[in-house]
Amino acid sequence: MPEIHLPNINFSCTNCGNCCLSYGIPIFENEYENINFMARELKIPTFKLSLNQSKSSKNVSAKYILGLSKNDPCVFLDQARLCNIHKQYGEKHKPKICQLFPYSFTKTPNGYYVYLSFASSAVLYNYGQPLKLQNLDSKLADFEEIYPDLNLNWQNCYIVDGVKLDFSKYLKIESEIMVMLNDTTIDLARKLLACNEFIFRLNFQDTLLIPDILKGIDEHYIDNLIIKYFHNLVFKNEYQYDLPIEDFLRDLVNPQKPVMDITDVKLSVAINEKIDTDRVEETLIRYIYCRIFGKLYFGPGFNNLSFVAGLYHLILIILIVKLEFQLAIRSINYNIPDANDIFSILVEIVRNTERKFTMLSYSRQTIAMLEVLLTCPKRINRLIKKIMIN
Repeated sequence: MPEIHLPNINFSCTNCGNCCLSYGIPIFENEYENINFMARELKIPTFKLSLNQSKSSKNVSAKYILGLSKNDPCVFLDQARLCNIHKQYGEKHKPKICQLFPYSFTKTPNGYYVYLSFASSAVLYNYGQPLKLQNLDSKLADFEEIYPDLNLNWQNCYIVDGVKLDFSKYLKIESEIMVMLNDTTIDLARKLLACNEFIFRLNFQDTLLIPDILKGIDEHYIDNLIIKYFHNLVFKNEYQYDLPIEDFLRDLVNPQKPVMDITDVKLSVAINEKIDTDRVEETLIRYIYCRIFGKLYFGPGFNNLSFVAGLYHLILIILIVKLEFQLAIRSINYNIPDANDIFSILVEIVRNTERKFTMLSYSRQTIAMLEVLLTCPKRINRLIKKIMIN
């Protein structure tokens, strides 16, 4: 079994209640009566369980779902956003999924790897006990009980579309990327550029052909189109979990008018001076690091993208987060907030990105398009410089 503890990552529950929003909570049949009993005892008037038909819970063996939304938090929360079940009956009486959060695990040919959800405030702030000091056996047992049929097939992984990638070879590539991400002598942009240069040196370009559909289209137009559509997907369309691929392809092949360049964000000197850049970058580095360590960005860990397309998709999401952060700060029309208030803006952007990332479910057509447009080191190089070194 591999070392599943994420190094330099901490977590202890802060009782913030943020995990009690947005996600539907799977309820197992053997939990049903107990949950109903506690609802009656606690006099919860609006308690209701529905049959598990949730797309996000398709791999869960639970029979029921306690539905949540941003505007309709868990009915068991009190006015202080504390769990009444935890408070009155103890942690072990909460639904299994609540006891597990924010831990999840990815099963690979090399064993299990842990991931912590960045929807958790404690994870976002890296608060609490180091994972290396935690016994994760019970959490892994809970995960296997909740997801008994989650068998991920890593036999058909690809470095790029059509080129097989052996998992042991992948681990060697990953270790090189982790070294770059842990390099404390360079900033985030240089880390990503170093990763991109490393991917470029893998020499997979000879396996790719530029499709006829892209010939003659200005590369900068394609770059702006990708940024526009992914920014809209992550931040503008709350209940959309795939690209509107027909619209994208229509705009791609019919560049009738320029796409507005939303990456051209100028911040005032006063605001720039208030940004705690080190703290912002540490959070984004932890996010990309955890996704890579947890194997949740390519192959069966994420929409069966190839390794390179998956890594570039993850980098693209980080760039979109940085862009949204800059746009959000620029839109502030009142007195310039202090560094903590500005950082809290980033925290909420990353939290919402994590919620959307967890739900993304790409069609085959979208995946095919990503394999073509994102398996391009030169494009990623341009986008990193455009958004992070503008």
